[in-house]
Amino acid sequence: ECAFAKMVSYVNPVSAAWVILKGHKIKAIDVLKIHQASRDKVLYSICGCGWGLAGKLAEDSEAMRSTYGPARYLVSGLKSFVNLRGCPGTLKVLKSRSPPQECFQPCPFASLCAVCETAARRNNDTPPPNQEEEEWEVEHGEGGFVVVAMLKSEKALAPYVHLSDGYVDVLSVGKVGRLELLRRSSKILTASHITPDQEFCKYWKAKSVILRPHNSDDKINVDGEVLDGKEIRVDVVPSVLNVFCTYDKRAQRSSATVWGDGTDWLLPVSPPF
Repeated sequence: ECAFAKMVSYVNPVSAAWVILKGHKIKAIDVLKIHQASRDKVLYSICGCGWGLAGKLAEDSEAMRSTYGPARYLVSGLKSFVNLRGCPGTLKVLKSRSPPQECFQPCPFASLCAVCETAARRNNDTPPPNQEEEEWEVEHGEGGFVVVAMLKSEKALAPYVHLSDGYVDVLSVGKVGRLELLRRSSKILTASHITPDQEFCKYWKAKSVILRPHNSDDKINVDGEVLDGKEIRVDVVPSVLNVFCTYDKRAQRSSATVWGDGTDWLLPVSPPF
């Protein structure tokens, strides 16, 4: 199933068709543009990229697909945890010196988000920000990185990720033991793994990211596709892709149902088509 679709709408074909036919909210979302010099094509992502544990998880799960089916992610995750090690590399993050504070609030995804709508208008009405408003920050990851994530729609790891804020949420975890990683990981459920001192997990709102693995065997995960562990650059393309979302907070209630399943749908007051 498409992870992104499950976050903003329905993966059931009948329900998804109903959303489109009834003109539910159309939302313009950001897309990640990914360039790897060793490849002859540019990739685009709507979920994100991962390296370290995330790359190993994707690599192993593909090899286990025929044997374990959907359970392959669990098996691969346990295997990666047991064989935990840091991946040597360099991370360069082009961060905004002062991203709007509103960006550090949760995004409702499928319904209206004031942060996303404001950012979309800003991207359409103003030129790209001056380079002086941004700066590169470099992380060498002493002892290697356990995980590096560049996310656009993954709320578990990046609780402040927005679909259309013009940023990619970047997280990195350096060298850490298994027990400490397990203890800290439990805090993901309450978004408390991101702290002001960034002692365990470093976090940025970024415009661009350059990841330079030192070992090509340390694979990179891009929306489930496995790439060789070679340098990649990730840039945000703002508000470029229109998608249908399930409902709109400005909507009015309707008693419409899908095949009599009793679903209480929210239909837009002014359908877009």
